[in-house]
Amino acid sequence: MNELIPSSDRWPTRAALAVGAGCLWLGWWLMPDAATNDAIHILDAVGGARDAVHLSAAVHLLGSALAAIGLADEAARRTRTWHAGALLLLAGLVGMGADAVYHQLAYEMTAPGIDRAAVTPVMTGMQTRELRTLAPLLLAFVAGAPLFGAELRATRRRPGPAAWLLLSPLPTLPLAIVAVRAAGLPRRFVALAVLGEICGGLIACALARRDRATG
Repeated sequence: MNELIPSSDRWPTRAALAVGAGCLWLGWWLMPDAATNDAIHILDAVGGARDAVHLSAAVHLLGSALAAIGLADEAARRTRTWHAGALLLLAGLVGMGADAVYHQLAYEMTAPGIDRAAVTPVMTGMQTRELRTLAPLLLAFVAGAPLFGAELRATRRRPGPAAWLLLSPLPTLPLAIVAVRAAGLPRRFVALAVLGEICGGLIACALARRDRATG
């Protein structure tokens, strides 16, 4: 078993995880749309909310950095069974930070005086060909959350709400996909709901009292 640092001595990294997770959700909430790669739609949506998108990118970058600090501490202090979920989430945070740069690019592409016809092919390429390298990182964030939640349940005597929130995307995502296709549920709502479960779980993990045996 790893030698554990008392929780009271770890408040900076626990605070970083909590604040970072909150920033990640806030960054997505500030975006005028989510879960779409339609270049023209994105440019139209961003063009109508440029200030919010610019703020979203800054918040996302801050959130990715802070959450990475907190998660790295969680992973470093755990037994080996803890590492897989935390490491997948860390890889996902790389994707979150990279996605913020996409938002910055969209912000600049919709500035006054920019020729929309000239930048649309660039945005199309970013949302198709270049998205192939970004998408696996974003998926790692979603896949890592339930694994991290399962590890919390296995290693803590009292897993608490953190584990259940992190496991929530497993039932939520299939149901949401059906609702999107059958009832026209907005994809933005689905993205914010799933991200809210994950970020809420990370916040709960950061704020939870640590079992003496597991940290």
